Amino acid sequence: LIILGIYILTGWRVIDTTLHTPFFPYGWPPVIRMASFLFISFLGFELIATAGEEIKNPRMNLPLATIVSVVLVTILYVLIIYVTTGIQSYYDLGETSTPIADTAQLFMGPIGGWLMVLAGVLATVSSANGSIMAASRVSFAMSRDNLLPSSFGDLHRTLKTPVNAMLSTGVIIMIAIVRGDIEWLAEAAGFLHLYPFFFVNLALLRLREYSWYKPAFRVPFGPIVPTLGAVFSLLLLFQIHSADMVIAISLVLPGLLYYGLSQMISLHFI
Repeated sequence: LIILGIYILTGWRVIDTTLHTPFFPYGWPPVIRMASFLFISFLGFELIATAGEEIKNPRMNLPLATIVSVVLVTILYVLIIYVTTGIQSYYDLGETSTPIADTAQLFMGPIGGWLMVLAGVLATVSSANGSIMAASRVSFAMSRDNLLPSSFGDLHRTLKTPVNAMLSTGVIIMIAIVRGDIEWLAEAAGFLHLYPFFFVNLALLRLREYSWYKPAFRVPFGPIVPTLGAVFSLLLLFQIHSADMVIAISLVLPGLLYYGLSQMISLHFI
């Protein structure tokens, strides 16, 4: 955050506002298309909820952490992109795989470029750490609901963390990394999160109808916010390439099949 703050404050003084004209050189469609691709940049915020059992006073801290982090990071994203596109043209930025580091070198020298590389590495490590933690907690919770083998619920003797769930998550991540297609991974991850978000927003609308449901935190401006959430999630879903969508659906179907079979078996024994 300190490095990114230096980048914004230093770059702000040398912005060329003419580079922001036109502000949308290709119109709105590419912006919406890229929104579905970059959606994964915001997935870290919902991961906070997976650690709900480990958070002190979750009724207050969980929604507060989620909302504040979304707002602050969104502002940070906007400022970084505004500075970057005000120093280099969008065409030049599209020709490099390291646009932020390249832009930093223009007004901060080689040291600036290396600082941004360092910031990227630190951000990647912290993001990966959060993702592994969240995914393992999901597997841990599913094992308690008998949706995954009970071994996923085994805790480390001293650290008290779901060690088997974390190891299996790490293995899956390494397999995905070996594949090496970052764009495909981003598209697939976007789809695998957008369609649950669509149903979560629909569920929020439904839950409000039940008198017994009295949560400590209620979504503000309901039912407007859940309705918009469902609509925009569906809109972004249709921006994903059809080939990537087919692959992502092929990952979802085995899960649905497994869930259906597990429920049938459970009902049979009951």
